[in-house]
Amino acid sequence: MLWSTTTLLLLASTIFCTSAAQVFQKRAALGLVHRQDQQKIARPFSKDVFISILLLVSGLMLWLMVLSRIQVSVAYPLLSVNYVIVLLSAKWLFHESVPAHRWVGAFLIMVGISLLVGDAG
Repeated sequence: MLWSTTTLLLLASTIFCTSAAQVFQKRAALGLVHRQDQQKIARPFSKDVFISILLLVSGLMLWLMVLSRIQVSVAYPLLSVNYVIVLLSAKWLFHESVPAHRWVGAFLIMVGISLLVGDAG
């Protein structure tokens, strides 16, 4: 792949924003579960939800810039990296149990991305 540094940074930033948004959504969900006060539960826009929305909007804008530079048939499979990043985040940030078959799946996703993208550029 012979993409410009700018294109690679845009793609990496898109993946970061969309993956980080999922982490903040999980934090928001955990916050709703742990709160006992009914008023707080009824308030859907916590700081974590707001940050998630900002990250999703940022990711969308970055994604549009990526699509202006790369064919969608090449770019879209690269978003599958999100699954691997969120899996790692679930393990390390939320101490979720990740069974062996999910690690194998994450590995296969990375293999699949390399096959789909190949030498596109």
